[in-house]
Amino acid sequence: MPSLTNLDLYLLHSLMIHGRISPGHLALSLGEPESQIQARVQWLLREDILERRWGDLVICPTYYQQLQSELANNNFFVGGR
Repeated sequence: MPSLTNLDLYLLHSLMIHGRISPGHLALSLGEPESQIQARVQWLLREDILERRWGDLVICPTYYQQLQSELANNNFFVGGR
């Protein structure tokens, strides 16, 4: 898995909470400019950490467990641990 920034971790944590969300709503939920979120989303899509499904963003199932561990190790609440 590639190295993730703090913004990536917040973005991915939000996606885990929501399950699926549009990029615009993701930016709104994080309180960040959509342009900043879009840049990270594009990078995460290229790295195959995120997928698009019917216009929404979802976490690629291949990385779900790794991301859950990464988030938990960075003091994010991910449940089940």
